[in-house]
Amino acid sequence: GALALYRGRTWVTRPRPHVDRLSSAWLIRRFIDPEAAIRYGEPREGEVSFDMPGAEFGHSGSLCTFETLLAAFHLEEPALQSLAAIIHAIDLHDLADPPPELAGVKAVLDGWRAAGWSDEELESHGIALFEGLYRSLGAGTKRQTR
Repeated sequence: GALALYRGRTWVTRPRPHVDRLSSAWLIRRFIDPEAAIRYGEPREGEVSFDMPGAEFGHSGSLCTFETLLAAFHLEEPALQSLAAIIHAIDLHDLADPPPELAGVKAVLDGWRAAGWSDEELESHGIALFEGLYRSLGAGTKRQTR
């Protein structure tokens, strides 16, 4: 299947990752290839590019890169769709029907951007953030309402 073609590869994207690139890095490591190497810079021969001009996986129509990856790899789990709605709203400034988590997630990401962390620090924190969100949105977790 499609997954086999993308195992054991290096994925590359633009430096200074924000919501779409950070969530895509999490998705790649979590569902596509746990051993994936992720690099920030110009793509080299044989690498898989994402969320950059001319990328193999990027924005497509009204979809952000995270949503493009979900579609390409047939990842249809409800928690991933809920996560995609948050990422889409932040990345594309599409705030018509904002998910309840939007303001908090955006505030955290904006704070990280202001902190001046390295791409690798942003990525490691992003992996933790999106794993936590995914689990809180997932089956078997009762959403808290106040």
